[in-house]
Amino acid sequence: MFLIKEGKIIFPVKVTFTLLVVSAFFIVSYAHNTKITHLHQQCELISKTAATLFTFSLDKALPINENIEGMIMATNGDVNGFENIIPAFIPQTPSIICIQLAPKGKQSQFFPQMPEDKIIPDLYNSPYTKKFSYFAEINRKSYLSGPYFFDKNEPILILQDPVFLRTKKIQGEFWGFCTAYIKINDLFDQDTLNYLNYSSPPCSYKLYKFDPYDDKEVLLSSNTDEELIEPVITRFNVKESSWALYVVPKNGWYSHSRLFIISIILFFTCVIISILIGFLVTTKDRNENLEKLTFMDPLTDLYNARKFTLLLKQYQKLALPYTIIYLDLNNFKMINDNLGHDTGDKILTIVARKISNCIREGDLAFRLGGDEFTIILPGEHDENFVKTVIERLKESIKRETVLETARMQVTASLGFARCPQDSSDYEEVVKIADKHMYKDKRLAHSKEKL
Repeated sequence: MFLIKEGKIIFPVKVTFTLLVVSAFFIVSYAHNTKITHLHQQCELISKTAATLFTFSLDKALPINENIEGMIMATNGDVNGFENIIPAFIPQTPSIICIQLAPKGKQSQFFPQMPEDKIIPDLYNSPYTKKFSYFAEINRKSYLSGPYFFDKNEPILILQDPVFLRTKKIQGEFWGFCTAYIKINDLFDQDTLNYLNYSSPPCSYKLYKFDPYDDKEVLLSSNTDEELIEPVITRFNVKESSWALYVVPKNGWYSHSRLFIISIILFFTCVIISILIGFLVTTKDRNENLEKLTFMDPLTDLYNARKFTLLLKQYQKLALPYTIIYLDLNNFKMINDNLGHDTGDKILTIVARKISNCIREGDLAFRLGGDEFTIILPGEHDENFVKTVIERLKESIKRETVLETARMQVTASLGFARCPQDSSDYEEVVKIADKHMYKDKRLAHSKEKL
């Protein structure tokens, strides 16, 4: 498979896949956290609005006691005839099932009449209202207590409103309580309850009342039986009682299935992209290897004769100037015959390295075959510059070559030709450079004879 090289997954694929998976993880985490933050902000707004609606529903039911308290104060505690007045208030507030007048905390009148087992005869002695009665009297504040379950399925709140008559005393004289029994199931209107059900996003909620004496929260209303995970909590106070509204999105803060699907999609996307990257990398490597086999000399890693001819044709087609240096080693056949071809190959490799070190970046070196090398210097160059390059090459090649089994000095003959100065035809330029090289070789032989 193209992704596997020598039994292992190629390195670029590993790196790409790892980076993509890590990036995908951070992207999913960021998107997930952003969504939850946005959802949390929405739920906070919904919760505060709903708490306001619940407070409004409570406040709408409670002022009846204040009206009756005003009447008691106006009559200086004389409640005779109230049986004809108070019943008129009750239909206006459907959640109130009974109003109790309790001078000094003891029952006197009920509106409407109710069975005795559902009425608290003495507010100071009842386990339900004793501590709240003392609290309301001492602090001169109304207190909303409960819920109580006089019937199995009918939770009730009790609002105790202390009444003080106007006297010469600065604080006034305590008369007793005006107490309202409030049915929780009818306390909140349907619009308030529907607000949470049809909000955007739809929310599950639980409304609790906090009892400071028992240090616990009592559930009064909800639209779900499930546990609320990480709810948004809004707390508010009504008549010295503390309330808490717990809200979460109905579909939860996040969808496990949606997160799983997104993760699977991103995972396979990472796999596909990694495969494509691997394909491109292996294709590039394959092309480079093919080019190396086609245009590179396997012994010296220089370009070969095919590449040399191809480049010269391109230069001629584009009318580009260049200089060719032709190089041939002296007496190389003697080295092969006396020391063997392995030694000859080592000499060729060393000479190729010396040639590469003597030319500039952008200049091109070729091995045409045997001990013949050429160099292309792109661009226009004067003769002095080319001769300097040739001298540098000769000096470098002539330096003693040290092999494992021998030390020797190799020399080379070089010639050059320039395009277009010598010719515009690349074949002719090559012939001229080759001719000058052989001229240099004859000169070298003459010096050896001398």
